[in-house]
Amino acid sequence: MNNLRRIGVASLVVAIAYAPMLFAFYRQQWLQPQSQFFPFVIAAYCGLLWWRWGEGEALPHDGRVSPWSWVCFGLAWLSLLAAAAFYNPWLAAASFNIFMAGVTILIAQRRRITYLWGIYALLWLVMPLPLGYDQQLITKLQLLSSKLSSRFLDVFGVQHLLEGNRMTLIDGARQLFVDEACSGITSVMSIIACAVIYGVWRNRTPLHLVLLTLSGIFWATMMNVLRISTIAVMLDWYDVDWTKGFSHEMLGLAVFIITFGALLATDMFLASSLEPVLEEYAARAGDAPNYGYRFAKLFDFLTTWKNPELAHALAEPAPTPVSDPPPVNFPRGWMIAFGVLGVTQLGLMGYSAFAPTKAVANVANARALNKESLPTEFGAVRCSAFNPSQRERDDINGEFSRTYIYKDEGGRVYQISCDFPFTGGWHELTVCYLSVGWDIDHASRNLVPVNNDSEESWSFVETKMSNRDGNQGFLAWTMFDDQGQPFAPPGADWSARIWERLVRRSLFLPSKQVFQIQVFTAGPGQVTPAERETAHRLLREARNRFHTLIVRPPPNSRRGLAAGE
Repeated sequence: MNNLRRIGVASLVVAIAYAPMLFAFYRQQWLQPQSQFFPFVIAAYCGLLWWRWGEGEALPHDGRVSPWSWVCFGLAWLSLLAAAAFYNPWLAAASFNIFMAGVTILIAQRRRITYLWGIYALLWLVMPLPLGYDQQLITKLQLLSSKLSSRFLDVFGVQHLLEGNRMTLIDGARQLFVDEACSGITSVMSIIACAVIYGVWRNRTPLHLVLLTLSGIFWATMMNVLRISTIAVMLDWYDVDWTKGFSHEMLGLAVFIITFGALLATDMFLASSLEPVLEEYAARAGDAPNYGYRFAKLFDFLTTWKNPELAHALAEPAPTPVSDPPPVNFPRGWMIAFGVLGVTQLGLMGYSAFAPTKAVANVANARALNKESLPTEFGAVRCSAFNPSQRERDDINGEFSRTYIYKDEGGRVYQISCDFPFTGGWHELTVCYLSVGWDIDHASRNLVPVNNDSEESWSFVETKMSNRDGNQGFLAWTMFDDQGQPFAPPGADWSARIWERLVRRSLFLPSKQVFQIQVFTAGPGQVTPAERETAHRLLREARNRFHTLIVRPPPNSRRGLAAGE
């Protein structure tokens, strides 16, 4: 009972230390459709550990904590401290997984559990790729799914036009867009999770598990192609819309079941293929093979390495403890260190609940932007249209946009847009244009500094683009946060990128809201130096005006929300 009380107190202290940051992390994950599979993974981890614990054998121990556990606990505390200081929920989730590695070492010393480290590996499935690589993966899988679906529709004679992730049927009456919720990343990650969980449950070897996971990526991509193509065929042949509603959900469920069945068939194929060959050959031929012996030996090593069932069969029976094992010695200093960190976080969260939320006020200022927020003329360039828009909260383009269309005397169109809010630091705008069919000329990417006498210096990014119709485009954009501080793209080196990600938010205050200003122009010919300079001037003027209206609006200048919202 004393041991259980100690474990309970230690668990409570750790829960208090991690609860604030893990709550923020999982809330972010739930707001992203591609990450909403994580409850299934957590339930699988808990269920498998509970089940295997009941099947395991108790091992004698002296109650001491392994040095390797102390290493994990120390790294976990330091990384949680950094996560709290920089308000980085992703780092906090990684810290928790490191802490659980220490707990797993303690479990392995006290109980023989089959494939314990395979069960632990499930915790890392909920971690998205860091440094923005998850969004890059989303874009690449979207493009791959779109291109394969286009080839599939060509086979069935469905005439369409594909531009990036936008698919327009030949009559032009309907345009399909492969967004995050229906693209590769959602089904890829869910299928990967299913593959790993199923492989751990069946005690597959590491090699088997890796191959099963790779096959899951393949089957998930094929699932997306089938789903996208089915929607397009039903719309083109029968004028039936399966892009939303109950029919869309049922289609996704049906295709998912088919894909999981294909995954199970692949698992059976791998199980029969990844069997040692030398022992079977010797039993039949009575001798070792004359050719390919080294290759066969390597194959046998890979197929049996860390085989959990083989390790369990060869394990010696655990000796019967003479008496009850001593309690786990959790030093008070360790619990105090985590406890202080947890209480500090809760205190800061309580303070932030009553702190003024300037970020919310600035988003309201940005939503109040209307046609009069920019002048009708910028020299020879005149405003011809204003379009406010609102999208889903997790949209890659931002939830809100205020777009202004300007034309010069020659008919060249310049699009000025204020997009907001973004909370993940620098927003790589080229990803959005890549998804709608533009090819980015990375060699033309350039960072342009702007030095203003009246305010802080800032910079913008410019790049050239082209599409399959032969049009040439030019894009320039910049960003600033809710305090008016300019944002610059992260450096090319890893240290700069990591640092930019770490410091992108405030200490337990509401996340910084980042505002993006962009200017885009495109046409059949090359963008001339004069047109590029016009885009530069429009960006500088628009950024300065938006910066003032959003961050430091003049007294009594607040207007109601723009008409049309």
